[in-house]
Amino acid sequence: MVSNNHFKLLKPKVSIQYKSPFFHFKLKKSFPCKTLIFIQYDNNVEFECKEISKLTAFENLIPDSWISSLSCYQLTYSNNELMIDSVRELFKDDI
Repeated sequence: MVSNNHFKLLKPKVSIQYKSPFFHFKLKKSFPCKTLIFIQYDNNVEFECKEISKLTAFENLIPDSWISSLSCYQLTYSNNELMIDSVRELFKDDI
């Protein structure tokens, strides 16, 4: 981590001071996520900001995550043997 007083000499008698973006905040290990903003450049749109559904936000997040390459299932059961057989079948190539 670079301190707020970090100076880098570029030329004799010329220096630049780096200011951390968190300079005005007390240092915390994390910050709560209150809002997601999906930013997209479009040369044909001057400015647009609209609220989207949580489903749309989730769908936008998936392509950027490892889960997008997975098959997904929901398994509901009361019969243990059928559940175990089904899970074995799903993972037969990996077990």
